Amino acid sequence: YNDFPYDDKDCDKQPNGQLISEASDFKMLGFNRLTTTESTNGINLHAIKEHLAKDVPVVIGMMVGGSFMHEMAGKDIWHPTDDDYNMMGFGGHALCVIGYNDRKEGGAFEIMNSWGKDWGNNGVAYVKYNDFKRFVREAYGINPMPKKGAADVQNLACSIGLVDAKTKNYIPLQLSSDNIFQTTQPIAKGTTFKMEVKNTSACYVYVLGKETDGSSYVLFPYPSKSDATKTKFSPYCGITGYRLFPRGMSMQADEIGNKDYIAVVTSKEPLNVFELNDAVNANKTKGFETAVNNAIKRLTVKGVQFNSNQNGTINFETAIGDKNTVACIVAIDKQ
Repeated sequence: YNDFPYDDKDCDKQPNGQLISEASDFKMLGFNRLTTTESTNGINLHAIKEHLAKDVPVVIGMMVGGSFMHEMAGKDIWHPTDDDYNMMGFGGHALCVIGYNDRKEGGAFEIMNSWGKDWGNNGVAYVKYNDFKRFVREAYGINPMPKKGAADVQNLACSIGLVDAKTKNYIPLQLSSDNIFQTTQPIAKGTTFKMEVKNTSACYVYVLGKETDGSSYVLFPYPSKSDATKTKFSPYCGITGYRLFPRGMSMQADEIGNKDYIAVVTSKEPLNVFELNDAVNANKTKGFETAVNNAIKRLTVKGVQFNSNQNGTINFETAIGDKNTVACIVAIDKQ
């Protein structure tokens, strides 16, 4: 702020080259849309709270106008009027959610505005949860910056599971050999499922799948529809917790053959997933498992101990050094 002071009355000011260069060390690593579905509808209040609890800000797009614009001076919380709920003359505005309080008038998010200190309480005010859901159209959680120095946990720790899309139950996995796992029982062809990844330390996550013709494809980060060699999604999982792939849809055990394959690759450093996928395809005649392991061989942590959990998932935790990547390959038997 001292290098580039904010002035709410001057939005035309631009940083100079030196400031842009200094800021390059603090580029955001990506974001997650915090909605309950693939659309921007259905703001996920629980996900917003999870991000805030981990000191991660949430950027929102909110419909504003009326008393929100003209009657908030010195006020701690916004109480919309009947006219406000009609949203006549309202427009979209970007704000930042910086906290929440479940006990404040039934629960409310703390919002930081950009209209100067006279708005709200020194530029900050609360919006009740119900009003938040009504007026907010989009919410994005910013991926946290990697920790440095002593605060950086130098390990990889994840659990991997298959989830039946209909029952929401785990499809049990067991260790087959090395880093290869398989279902304990064949699943019926046509079964829909998702891959679950839970990370307990910050890492990059990549998911590959095997096509019916033996080739490999990138499942996550989701490829662009216009160019399958690019993505707008970040593989960085700075927020620890559960993630289901693919989002908004499910995979299906097809009618071809008796086994499907998925590979989950986790790393402490970013990888070019499309180059990785090309390397797997270049060796597809050796089999999906071998091709994946060969593609990351020079990066793979040796001697990783994998454990089976009672719920049918697999987990691992390992220290890292020059080698900082672990692949988990899941073979799904089907009949």
